[in-house]
Amino acid sequence: QRFDKSKFGKSWNVYRKRPHIVCLGAMKNFAHFNNWLQEQKDEDWQNFFRKTVALVLLWNSSERIVRRAKFGGYTHAIVAYTLAWLHHITDLRIDLDRLWEKQVVDESLLVAIEVLSITVNDHIRSTNLNVTEWCKKEDCWNNLKKLKVPQLPSMADTYISGNNTSQFNDSSSSEKENINFCVEKGADAWFELSKWLKERGFMQGKQRSQCFNMGKKVSASVKGNGEPSAILSQVCRSIWEKAENGYGWTHNSDKR
Repeated sequence: QRFDKSKFGKSWNVYRKRPHIVCLGAMKNFAHFNNWLQEQKDEDWQNFFRKTVALVLLWNSSERIVRRAKFGGYTHAIVAYTLAWLHHITDLRIDLDRLWEKQVVDESLLVAIEVLSITVNDHIRSTNLNVTEWCKKEDCWNNLKKLKVPQLPSMADTYISGNNTSQFNDSSSSEKENINFCVEKGADAWFELSKWLKERGFMQGKQRSQCFNMGKKVSASVKGNGEPSAILSQVCRSIWEKAENGYGWTHNSDKR
């Protein structure tokens, strides 16, 4: 029910796609935000308040997701860059009024945040500079925008209709593709990937556990006991592709 001016400024500056400014620290970030705020002379302040609450809800939800992932530090920077990237990808068309009305973040957005945070975590650490200082530079943000966007779940229900929304539609189709992708890899492949990541210290414990759980789900599906969930399939597909493209993972079945 409450938020301080620090979170007020952070939530808006990631929406304005300035994560490097957010990483400057609470005082400098709020100063940048306040300068911008003073220029909003003709703002509908009731609507601005509703948007603020929606953006704070997004920040709080993202913070919980990133903390649960246990990336090992830089939580604040990962949240800032993940949300800014999400707003960039969706061209600022997430339906904030819907978030205000529901007072809860939709599942599709939560999964998208989790998927994007994996890439963001790797990105901010891929530097010879001090990570904290690197996150304060605009180059860090510009380089993130050049990366290939991981496959995200359909966000049609939370995405304001308009041009270029096709990648967020057809939820049932994309969900089925992700499930099929995971099942076709086979249970052993997921167990091996989980072990491979752990032995090399790649990714976090949560991601390795998700791969192991996918192995169990795929094994059960072969015996006719249901299929992996759409959410787990989405996350695991992202982990698999990140392991392939970022760490050099190659499963034996893929060599044939």
